Amino acid sequence: MTVLAEHPELLAVRPVTSTPTVLTPHDREFARLGPDLDVSSDRIGAVRALAARLECTVLLKGATTIVAGSDGQVRLNTTGTPWLATAGTGDVLSGMIGAYLASGLRAVDAASVAAFVHGIAGRRAADDAPCTSRDVVNAIPAAIRSLRNIA
Repeated sequence: MTVLAEHPELLAVRPVTSTPTVLTPHDREFARLGPDLDVSSDRIGAVRALAARLECTVLLKGATTIVAGSDGQVRLNTTGTPWLATAGTGDVLSGMIGAYLASGLRAVDAASVAAFVHGIAGRRAADDAPCTSRDVVNAIPAAIRSLRNIA
């Protein structure tokens, strides 16, 4: 996020319609990307504004993860756990988003599904104790299987 904050023109060179882009900042990274947007007073509005400004999907990580599309659509996810604030778990989330994008989902859908499954996997991996990003990766298949049974 630091490079993008310092060089926002990097987003300008991509063909918006054919290159789905999802950014996954936490609060401090978000502040670098949108220094004029206050996530402490209006998280949803700030995420929605940044997504529109950058013409991409923004997933703001947190206790309630917020996903906003550039069209103004917003989704909230509460499946996570504080244990997902562990080094590498954001990389797992990004990889899941990439996999869902590659499967053909729209960016806002890919980010939303990945956040939901990632949260369930994080809960399963942690089981009220510290976990690693590898634990989260290993819990993804069981998380997906558990979701198949709720339909």
